[in-house]
Amino acid sequence: EGVSPQIDILQDLPLTQFPWWIKKLSDGEIINISDVSKMPLEASAEKEILEYQSVKSIFVLPVVIKQSLVGFIGFDNVLSTIDWSMDDIDLLSTTVSVFSYALDRQLSEQELNKSYLNLRAYFDLNSDYVMILNEQGEIVEVNNMVKEKLGYQNKDIIGKHVLMLHPNDVRESAALNFEALLDNKSSSFTLPILTKNGKQVLVETSITKGVWNDNPALFSISKDISEKVFSEEKFEKIFQNIPIIATLTDLTTNQYTEINSVFYEKLGFTINEAIGSNAAKLLGLEPEICAQLSSKFAEKGFMRDVETVIYHKDGTPIYVLLSAASIYLLDKKYRLTLITDITETKKNEQQLIEAKLRAEESDRLKSAFLATMNHELRTPLNHIIGFSDMLPDMTEDASIKEFSKLIHKSGLNLLNIIEDIFDLAMMDQSKVRLREESVYIRDIYLELKKQLQETLSESDKANDIQLEYKINSNVLTKKIITDKSKVMQVVSNLINNAIKFTHKGKISLEVIMEADNMLSILIKDTGVGIAENKQDIIFEFFRQVDDSHTRIYEGIGIGLAISQKIANVMGGEISLKSEPGVGSEFKFTFPIKLHNDQLI
Repeated sequence: EGVSPQIDILQDLPLTQFPWWIKKLSDGEIINISDVSKMPLEASAEKEILEYQSVKSIFVLPVVIKQSLVGFIGFDNVLSTIDWSMDDIDLLSTTVSVFSYALDRQLSEQELNKSYLNLRAYFDLNSDYVMILNEQGEIVEVNNMVKEKLGYQNKDIIGKHVLMLHPNDVRESAALNFEALLDNKSSSFTLPILTKNGKQVLVETSITKGVWNDNPALFSISKDISEKVFSEEKFEKIFQNIPIIATLTDLTTNQYTEINSVFYEKLGFTINEAIGSNAAKLLGLEPEICAQLSSKFAEKGFMRDVETVIYHKDGTPIYVLLSAASIYLLDKKYRLTLITDITETKKNEQQLIEAKLRAEESDRLKSAFLATMNHELRTPLNHIIGFSDMLPDMTEDASIKEFSKLIHKSGLNLLNIIEDIFDLAMMDQSKVRLREESVYIRDIYLELKKQLQETLSESDKANDIQLEYKINSNVLTKKIITDKSKVMQVVSNLINNAIKFTHKGKISLEVIMEADNMLSILIKDTGVGIAENKQDIIFEFFRQVDDSHTRIYEGIGIGLAISQKIANVMGGEISLKSEPGVGSEFKFTFPIKLHNDQLI
């Protein structure tokens, strides 16, 4: 009464003029100002507009939708400065939560009746008895809980005075308590209310002033506490029977008020030693650790699974996880702490760490051994390959020439096996590293073309196989960024396989620029082909189409598996089309980045 609405003054105000206000709300902070005249210097713009409206105290919460600030909701007092109560905070927090939920849904629905639907959602989602009263104390709206749990319909209750809900013998007391709430002399009161059939329900009621349909209103929230005693008894049973350490601590003295039986079993302290003792001192917590835990708890009002060390009565360290939260019992606030002993888990973790270190050392030694063996085997093998390649030119003896070619071919096969085994070892350690460089597609194409020609000429099939090449001239001039060596390694494997499994006919090399900056290199042959039920296994390590010991073709079955893994690391893949007796098409597709410098 006597307060003029200020809505016109608040319309279309530029947000840039109120940076302090917007910054706090955008950061998700609560604006809780008991005395507007004492607002900080950086909030001078906000202070000016509030004082212009005669606001003495204000309490505001941000309204956030999908992580974006869309507005705010608050209470203000223009009559006097006040300290906002926990009930004010709880009511506004509930209102903001429900408003945010309702508004989020309404953004995708009709815009009509927005305010009504929002507040309706607030009422219906609230598990307490919520009633909106006019200034005379008459009920103007109730939520579903009033109807469902108390049995009243709108016709039974709307327009009636709120005191009619209380039994006759406590109505006078209820009236006095309502007055005390409105005068901010108390935050809540506990009295029974009546259901429609006359049953009494013990509730704790709080009231906050607000606005409903542009009219001053009172928001009454009554919480059913009729089962409170039963709940506290049930809590006691759970507290005593939970299989981990549980404690209750008086927040004002930081002393234990109750401890469960597991506490004594795990830590060895008697009841007399524990009850009334300082929690931190009894458990042997270092001052700095205690300060950290207190800070965590004070910051959020709870903490969860904080790892630390406490001590048994005999001094034995015990590794634990601490979780704590504030609870109310008999209208008093306590800290409930749950302590999980993880000493055995820590021992197991240490054993796993040591085992991991041993495995890593073993892996390192294996890599060093393989690198050494790769060098030690490659050097003499290169001698054998080199000399066996020279022997045919040094003699006219046909048998020596034939044996030399056989030695040379076997040496090359053995060298390929050694290189594949070394590649496999590196793959096993996930050491595939991409080294990107800028390169023209034509250079990759020409190198692959040359390799295909040389590999075929070194085989005994040069006269039986025809080579074909296909690439668009526009693709040749493209400069790309990719790992050229990995591309060559993958396609070289495909080329070797095509020559190995093709006895006559043709082998083709084709390069295609696909959409979305994807490059494809195809190797097609008219070789033996691969049955459909065998096409998946050839990309598995140590698998071949013919796994028998009497197989015709040499190799250990890791080349394609290595190539596929490299392709995957590059963000690409190798696909296969094949038909027995017709031939195969291997397609290596991988993403590329176009270089800024391009040939015109």
